[in-house]
Amino acid sequence: MSIAPNPHAARATHIIDTRFAEPNLSLRTVARALGLSTQHVCRILKHHTGLTFANLLRNVRLREARRLLDDPSCSMKAIAYQVGFRYPSQFTRAFRHDCGISPSEYRRRRIGGSLCDVHHEQAM
Repeated sequence: MSIAPNPHAARATHIIDTRFAEPNLSLRTVARALGLSTQHVCRILKHHTGLTFANLLRNVRLREARRLLDDPSCSMKAIAYQVGFRYPSQFTRAFRHDCGISPSEYRRRRIGGSLCDVHHEQAM
């Protein structure tokens, strides 16, 4: 049984994909943009992506962070802010939780060529 596409879920994920770098992006912001309640947005995201709003936003931010980590000229602090984390320590904790290694270790392995798909994508 496949889940039929939902226009609200598609719009919500589009908002998250395009506005993830905003540190103040919240469920309330997305719900207002869609003209829906926060509870309804929670339900449709969970039903159509399998993730909560917070987990989906974190995944999008960390996906972009992994891309930026390939550029050695970007500092960890700059990457953290660029992808929407308020604090570099918050970024490091989220990255380590998702990927199992720190962002700096991830970068060392990528640049050294020894990274064998350490991270995992939970919802793409």
